[in-house]
Amino acid sequence: MTYARLKFDWASGRQPEALKALEEFTISLTESYGRYNSILSAQDEHTPTDGPVLSNGINDSNHTNPGYSKQHLGDANKIRRLLAKSHLKQGEWQTVLQRGDWRSDGVRDVLNSYSAATQYNRDSYKAWHAWALANFEVVNSLTAQPEREPPHHIILEHVMPAIRGFFRSIALLPSSTLQDALRLLTLWFTHGGDAEVNAAVVEGFSTVSIDTWLEVTPQLIARINQPNPKVRTAVHRLLAELGKAHPQALVYPLTVATKSNVVRRSQSAMTIMDSMRAHSSRLVEQAEVVSGELVRVAVLWHELWYEALEEASRLFFTDHDVEGMLSTLAPLHDMLDKGAETLREVSFAQAFGRDLAEAKHFCNLYRETGEMGDLNQAWDLYYNVFRKISRQVTQIKSLDLKYISPKLKDVVDLDLAIPGTYQSGRPVIRIQSFDSVAIVVQTKKKPRKMIIRGSDGNSYMYALKGHEDIRQDERVMQLFGLVNTLLDLSLIHI
Repeated sequence: MTYARLKFDWASGRQPEALKALEEFTISLTESYGRYNSILSAQDEHTPTDGPVLSNGINDSNHTNPGYSKQHLGDANKIRRLLAKSHLKQGEWQTVLQRGDWRSDGVRDVLNSYSAATQYNRDSYKAWHAWALANFEVVNSLTAQPEREPPHHIILEHVMPAIRGFFRSIALLPSSTLQDALRLLTLWFTHGGDAEVNAAVVEGFSTVSIDTWLEVTPQLIARINQPNPKVRTAVHRLLAELGKAHPQALVYPLTVATKSNVVRRSQSAMTIMDSMRAHSSRLVEQAEVVSGELVRVAVLWHELWYEALEEASRLFFTDHDVEGMLSTLAPLHDMLDKGAETLREVSFAQAFGRDLAEAKHFCNLYRETGEMGDLNQAWDLYYNVFRKISRQVTQIKSLDLKYISPKLKDVVDLDLAIPGTYQSGRPVIRIQSFDSVAIVVQTKKKPRKMIIRGSDGNSYMYALKGHEDIRQDERVMQLFGLVNTLLDLSLIHI
């Protein structure tokens, strides 16, 4: 009753008074809890194992009545749980009154309140989450201004409790743990260079389900080329374990990462992919084929050359950056030299291969002679190709897989899951086939609208983007998922 009245006082606007009264109530409750513990301890000490206690030859019912002991034990447990709730509420109210200032003198009181809540109820998700989050906010506050940043050991005093607290809260919550997992990764990637921090994170992995990391797979893969070797090794080990438990969830993003222009990132992704081959070789092979062919569909040779020539023209004529121009076009010349694989690419090579090869020859002459006339001749050829390509690019309305990706057209009944459909514990919806025609959406970036038929008999429509970085889209989708989770949780607590 007292606890409920104090919450009513707080809600009524008498906040400082309510907090002071709650602190007094908590002290009184702590004393009561101590008395019950003393009674129970005394009973344990005086209760023999082979019969009732005799006082002056008379049966002492206070020590032998099992109902009496159970009553005290039940009362003590009720008080303990109420103490946990009181300390948790005390920390929440103290946080409100300090108005987001995590450098104030009252921060220690907040941390002590939340810490006490975790001690009185070791299985309270709310208590562990609040304690971890408070330490996390302190770390953010301490590191927000580098010029005023305190010594490293002071920061670690809050990093370590935050890490342990988040692991415990994740272990206690059966539903989505995305918020806590993201904060945990932030602490790890920022402070994991410290051996103690990295060891605490690695130790914590064994305390939570491997499924925890499914929701934060994009963040983990983004850090596979982490500069700190200790953190990088731990990330690789975690992803390898995740790939063993959920290969379908990891095979797509890892395949994309292997195509990165950053050498160390690509090599790291290949290392993890190799570990997956040991137990899911067929899946990895199918993912590599599908991923490579989707890239081929997303950006045709016509579009690659159109964009590259446009960028190279800007570098050469506007920025006067000859080396930048040459390095922009070099990968496309190499691609052309490797030869065409589809009918569409054969058509491109027949139409523009000779002019582009001659332009490359003039670029090579420039490297030898340094004569600008060679580059001017190359650009006469490049401009002629660009003008012809620009007319063709605007006329592309649809793409027949028979001409641009016969491999995709012929695939059937794959083991590979349809992108974005994999969920732990549910049947895998596999790729049955691809629709033979992809529609080119007539917008600036010209994404492809593709339909994939699943093993469940349904058709799934996708926008295939090849001209932009889709990691931002991925983060936005992750944000929407988090909002949905928070709304679901709020409905549960209403």
